[in-house]
Amino acid sequence: MSPPLPPLNRFTKLQSVFNDEFCSRYYQLHQHAPDFLYRILCEPGEECDGFRQELEDLLLVGERLGLLDAQMAGRVGSGDPDGLFSAVAELETAQFLYDRGFELTPTPTGYAGRVGDMQVEAEPPVFVEVKAVLDRRPEAEERLIISGLIRYAEPLFDEFNDSVLVMFEVLENGVFSRRHVEGWLRGTFRERAETGQAGTDGEYIYDSPQGLRLAMRLKRAEGVEHPAMMAMRAWDNPPVADYLSSSIEGAYPQLPDDGRPTLVVVREFLSMWATEKHVLQALFGERKWTPNFRSGTVKEWYAGDGLLAPGRRERLSAVGFLRVRRPGVGEKKTTLLVFHNPWPRYPLDIAALAGSDISHLVPQGANMVWLPAQERDGA
Repeated sequence: MSPPLPPLNRFTKLQSVFNDEFCSRYYQLHQHAPDFLYRILCEPGEECDGFRQELEDLLLVGERLGLLDAQMAGRVGSGDPDGLFSAVAELETAQFLYDRGFELTPTPTGYAGRVGDMQVEAEPPVFVEVKAVLDRRPEAEERLIISGLIRYAEPLFDEFNDSVLVMFEVLENGVFSRRHVEGWLRGTFRERAETGQAGTDGEYIYDSPQGLRLAMRLKRAEGVEHPAMMAMRAWDNPPVADYLSSSIEGAYPQLPDDGRPTLVVVREFLSMWATEKHVLQALFGERKWTPNFRSGTVKEWYAGDGLLAPGRRERLSAVGFLRVRRPGVGEKKTTLLVFHNPWPRYPLDIAALAGSDISHLVPQGANMVWLPAQERDGA
């Protein structure tokens, strides 16, 4: 029996990359742990249609600009999340710049015969390399497990009058079957009701025959009639600044040394959002504060053990943080924060990347200031 897949015939570029056989196989492999691509290819509904249209539009822009070559199409259609997100990062950056009137050229020549992702045709041209910042493999695997558990657990919770918040934590990675985990959840909550434990704190361990071991923690909550999911993390908070630093460092060998300013754009797809402060920490080191007890003020400074310092990575003119937020269903807001290197070999002129939703952090005397000043998260 064929799986109930949404038709892709309205999305011609998507359909050219993902045929019916691929979608059916992806459904079988990922139905218990749905990821981003699963939602695009396999889940019906208006919200997922919005994601499908987004990827369709990105592919069309990539084709128009000459970015969507066989290599990029292969990354998008490989079924590998890392390959897909790296391509999406490049296409989102290109779409952002193209929509704001910047002229782009694909695959400019970089350092020692290497190539970049695109070039902004300004005077002088700006060499652009894009990096997707991704969860490390253990985090990605646990995120998929949690998403599958939520997918199957939440519809069951309305069956039980148990005023608790629910949090899952993966103790040992593995797989599980829908029928088995649903049976365990029903059995656990029925036993709580029968023994008078409904509405109390508790912790329960689940072991699947396929090796998954997890803890379900319940916390009593006022005003909740049925079990409800808490915001959760399946792992300790990841070192986001380290992930950004690693991605920027990985882009550095591409950057030319011929007079062109360079921009490394990072687009994160992390379970824990990166913010401005994470980028600053990656570039300038650990954030510190020194109190002045006489004046009652506190001076903020960075330790200087980040990527940027005098005489260090001079070919990097600036780092762009392409920030994508979704304030509501069907909404997408994209901004670009540009962090200028105070000690570059070839400075980036802010006029080369000027726009109402582009902000520049630039050196001004002994300080760094934002031009134009605007509200930013994580400040």
